[in-house]
Amino acid sequence: MESNLPPASNDGESSTPGSRSRAPKGAVGRAQARTRVHAHCGVYTDVTVVGMMLDLVGWTAASDLADARLLEPSCGDGAFVAEAARRLVRSRPAAGISALIDMIVAFEFEAATARRARANVAAALQGEGMKRGDAVLLAKTWIRTEDFLTSELDGTFSHVVGNPPYMRWSLVPDILRNAYRKALPAHVAKGDLCLGFVWRGLQTLRPDTGAMAFLCADRWLRCAYGAGVREAFVKTHALVAHVEVHDVPVFTGDRAVSAYAAISLIRARANTATFFARATSTKDLRASLKEAQAHDAVCLAPAPAPGRTASRISLVEEDTAWAIDLLRAGGAPLGSAGVQVKCGVALGAVKVFVVDPTADIEADRLVPLIRSVDVAQDGAVTAVRRVINVWTEGGELVDLSAYPKLSAHLEAHRAQLTIRACVGEPHQWYRSIDKIDLGRVAAPKVLVVGMAKHARVGLDAGGSQHGNALYALTSSTWPVTALRRLLDGGVLELFGVALSPRFSGGTKRFDGHVLSQVHLPTWDRVPIEARTVLLDPATIVDADVVAATYRVSGRQRARTLRHALEACAGRQTSSEREQAA
Repeated sequence: MESNLPPASNDGESSTPGSRSRAPKGAVGRAQARTRVHAHCGVYTDVTVVGMMLDLVGWTAASDLADARLLEPSCGDGAFVAEAARRLVRSRPAAGISALIDMIVAFEFEAATARRARANVAAALQGEGMKRGDAVLLAKTWIRTEDFLTSELDGTFSHVVGNPPYMRWSLVPDILRNAYRKALPAHVAKGDLCLGFVWRGLQTLRPDTGAMAFLCADRWLRCAYGAGVREAFVKTHALVAHVEVHDVPVFTGDRAVSAYAAISLIRARANTATFFARATSTKDLRASLKEAQAHDAVCLAPAPAPGRTASRISLVEEDTAWAIDLLRAGGAPLGSAGVQVKCGVALGAVKVFVVDPTADIEADRLVPLIRSVDVAQDGAVTAVRRVINVWTEGGELVDLSAYPKLSAHLEAHRAQLTIRACVGEPHQWYRSIDKIDLGRVAAPKVLVVGMAKHARVGLDAGGSQHGNALYALTSSTWPVTALRRLLDGGVLELFGVALSPRFSGGTKRFDGHVLSQVHLPTWDRVPIEARTVLLDPATIVDADVVAATYRVSGRQRARTLRHALEACAGRQTSSEREQAA
């Protein structure tokens, strides 16, 4: 099975109660679960892209494949296996069936799809002049109707290639999810199904010059759920090349594929820099992958090139990565820089708890609410709606008998409120998931929109509660005005370009995981000249101010930072727009 890359809304394993139907147990249950996963993930790779990826890992007709062995963990209609088979028999024209029979191993757990894949592979072999019986035997032996994540594997592989399934972990049928939890480590059995394919692929890779190329969403390289795999990954493997293909027709058919895909080349070695590119067309992709191959060839040299650092994951151009390194060197993660990050309040029944300001409810039970749509791109914030606060300042539920209007509103929705998972005791039927902390409400705060094409940073002077699609930054040392202007001056967007997962339409996720990796200097280390600009709304926070704030010295370093800020922002800052107006 190859990958469908559907949109995902979170990194975790939670889902709406009752949203998953439980599959029946036993063989019938597993078959139905596999059919369901296949229906969700059955999107296949364009044959031109298949050829490029096999070129990338070095599985070519011109290569010496005598000692090679290829793994395709989710073969779908067999596109990768068929082309790999053609190249194999061209590379080894005198090899007999016994010599070829163990050189390719492929998995497809949906039976009907596996049969089609075998037929396609057998046809490809016959097209190379092989007898029908031999072709059918090889295809049948190579392609296993098994689940790659739970199957036994014999030996290692010189080449691993494919397009693994992408499916949010919470959507995987229970019967399969339970099996995967038994077969995979805890840090792998989470987040998304593709993570297991990546991890097992890495485990099978030969430790010398083994190469793995996957076409899949790159969220495992960015999202919190992939942190455990990434941490282990960089110790023994290197991301040699990463080419984003968001705008390239890499999949076949008319089915829409909305998540952002990339082709990643991984080798079983450390101490390798990453070649990064963004392809915008098939022609551009071909050129980018040829550059990636050249980079890989250099990295395969016995001695690493001068200046290379230990293996790490970098999903941006070299100059952008260097600019981010400059900011990291001049600061510390937000928490260490005196800035606290807090996600907004989760309610559990938005339509019940969020009301208009004119709602017939006691005024002291209504708190101004800021949602994502209330934060403009220029940072202006307007609390259009109100959130009902059912909590006292001491953290207890209010006595509804003291609030007859509030009581009437909640009673009208009692049936809906009572069945929520957050209701632990019958008397808590009207609680919200999170408590509203009036101390935090009163505090001035910088607000970051959690999902935005470009970083949106607002300022609440105090008195409003932010929704759970927003993140609030507060500090007892950084003035919030200065903090907002610095982040909005390109700093947050720069970190977001490198760290944020991508979603439909180019939307980035600026969540707690991303924000925790943003670096700032402590306020007392910011030079007085930079402080003056950051505190003055009439001035522009440009690259020179950012460089001064982080104490970036030297013309070349400052120039690199300036170019990165200009290249990644993709928009004017609010100050520049105000000046232009």
